[in-house]
Amino acid sequence: MKFLMIANPKHPVPPELAVVLSDAMLGWMTGIKESGKVETLFGYVGVPGGGAILNVESAEEANSIILQFPFGPFSDVQVHAVVDPFESVKQFKQIAQAMIPH
Repeated sequence: MKFLMIANPKHPVPPELAVVLSDAMLGWMTGIKESGKVETLFGYVGVPGGGAILNVESAEEANSIILQFPFGPFSDVQVHAVVDPFESVKQFKQIAQAMIPH
């Protein structure tokens, strides 16, 4: 299962925590990358925030990874399950065709 995680700052990080949280963040990113559970990690140009595309076995596994996100308490975190867009459009087309009166 694939999940898009997007994190944007919600609260300022106190300067005394910024270094500690940054080190924790580097460790968290390295860990999920080495585990093979992430396809992409990204940040935004010129502003704080970013995200990841997780590739995991279950929603519970995604939840476990996201709960360990070091900046979580200071962020607005959104998570969306994602699907193959070609399959999604094919499914939509089938549903639409089924609704056409014959």
